[in-house]
Amino acid sequence: MQIKGHYRGYAGGFLRVNLATRRTTTDTKYFQYEILRQFLGGKGLGSYVLYNEVKPGADPLGPDNKFILLTGPLTGTGVMTASRLTIVSKGPATGYWLDTGAGGFFGTELKKSGYDGVILEEAADKPVYLHISEDKVQILDADRMWGLTVDETYKMLHGIHGEKIQIAAIGPAGERRSKISSVIIDGRAAGRGGMGSVLGSKNVKAIVVEKGSGKIQMYNPEAMKTVNKGIQELLAPLRKRMGIYWSSGSIAQINDAHAWGVKNFSGEKLEGCEKIYPDAIREKIWNKHRACFACPIACTQVGMINEGKWRGTETEGLEYQSVWAFGPQCGVNDIHAIAYADHLCDAYGMDTISTGATIGFLMECFEKGLLTLTDTDGIELRFGSGEAVVAAVEKGGKGEGYLGELVANGVREASEKIGRGSEKFAVHVKGLEVSSYDPRRAYGMALAYARADRGACHVRPGTHGMEVLGRPKSIDPFTTEGKAEMVKRGTEMGNILWDASGLCKFAAWAISPKNGLALVNAVTGFEINGMEEFSLMGQRVNNIIRLFNIREGMTADEETLPDRILKEAHKEGPAAGLVLESSFIEMKRRYYEVCGWDEKGVPTEAKLRELGLHNLNQGKGL
Repeated sequence: MQIKGHYRGYAGGFLRVNLATRRTTTDTKYFQYEILRQFLGGKGLGSYVLYNEVKPGADPLGPDNKFILLTGPLTGTGVMTASRLTIVSKGPATGYWLDTGAGGFFGTELKKSGYDGVILEEAADKPVYLHISEDKVQILDADRMWGLTVDETYKMLHGIHGEKIQIAAIGPAGERRSKISSVIIDGRAAGRGGMGSVLGSKNVKAIVVEKGSGKIQMYNPEAMKTVNKGIQELLAPLRKRMGIYWSSGSIAQINDAHAWGVKNFSGEKLEGCEKIYPDAIREKIWNKHRACFACPIACTQVGMINEGKWRGTETEGLEYQSVWAFGPQCGVNDIHAIAYADHLCDAYGMDTISTGATIGFLMECFEKGLLTLTDTDGIELRFGSGEAVVAAVEKGGKGEGYLGELVANGVREASEKIGRGSEKFAVHVKGLEVSSYDPRRAYGMALAYARADRGACHVRPGTHGMEVLGRPKSIDPFTTEGKAEMVKRGTEMGNILWDASGLCKFAAWAISPKNGLALVNAVTGFEINGMEEFSLMGQRVNNIIRLFNIREGMTADEETLPDRILKEAHKEGPAAGLVLESSFIEMKRRYYEVCGWDEKGVPTEAKLRELGLHNLNQGKGL
């Protein structure tokens, strides 16, 4: 099971950095068979580390919180799509658990440099960045970078260290501790929940990793290659579809089904939506692809705005959720404004979903007279105005004025400041903005949003695939029957199959849970005995995060949806006239029951004993 003291699939330890004392060490205490066999890596191992290391009641933006970056055992092995890393912390937006992730090459090079992850603790007394190479770790001065945008920071770091580096950096939003700020890794955003502000609170501008020369050992390379070959063949149709349209390929279908939020989830339909369909984006913006490590899909679209006032702006992405956030959510069908707003979010280091969702909420406040031109620095913040969206993003990114403050800290905090009934249409769960899928159109998504560990999240799990798109099979979106079991199963399998292993969720169309288990066993040699045991590992992650959130004060009453979603019905389309509230209450009750939790959502002693977590709940460790 071991090679030179390291488990196969792992480098064998974390780089631990105390920013206050500037002491760096290699910490191997979590790399024990008993721990890895139960939590695997990524989000799974992160749940155990965070629970044990962050003091109860710690301020998310204080020195007692930790920034924990982890890879999975498949990351960097050559397994198709296995490039992912996960960052975990106590979340600034919610005050509870937060994890967010990214692909690219950063995780691979970190492992090849000898580290499975990085734990940052305490805070530096002035701006710094971390430089990691195989034989040397340095904490370097970042005074000249503080205040720079992400792309300016990248340019400076490449000038210092050359082109063969990978960078995770924050922009001005993270420096100012914006609760919707992100960490930009290899040009990809680890968004949602304000993770950029955790780095900012520690005075860390960036983490730089030199290209590593190490090799990641595997238990059974031939078995891995066999499974990998089959996956490559299964990925071919996905590669063709996503390589053309990335995640934006479903825009037309979602729009036709009345399944996304329009104008702050008011239930209206976006006029002229065809102007932001993927064919229009291809014609006006995209011109080439970019892939993550070991990924044949190459789903990232890179392009340029070729006309109008933002002409000449290079942009990457425009994935489905970003198009929604600055488009339908704000009533906008101007693809150039959407692309430029997306570009600005990457530059300032802001989560596109939360930024667009917050601007849509503020637009409704403006149209209802709860905000005035004085509040918005003269910006006519009305639905349908692409220029207003761009101006609001710039205000939030720069932290300018009252509007900038409202944008930069999300819907919940904005509603608390504005008051006057705005909480009735403030669409968030536990402080994290709801993403595009309207749960009134897919009841499984209603349950998924309400009880997701990091707040409203469309991939924990994403039931819309079957409820709206009919993939891989079609199910009734309006029934409550089986939805609790579906969300439980999807959450647990997602925890371990994707978020703990290092695999990309986009590969779910090709990599079945059975194939994922075969890959984990081939790489690690853990010999996990079938899907039942694999699922049990996902349950363990779900329950330890549950214990963390309850310890931090979360109650069952917070696992709900805003009044707009629960009590207001759509006026047209398949969900017209259907009020969600009573169905949601039944699904939530049933979900707690099937999870083995009591009526308040607290894991029972029997469930914790089944998962081997009962001593952990008493502060005794595993």
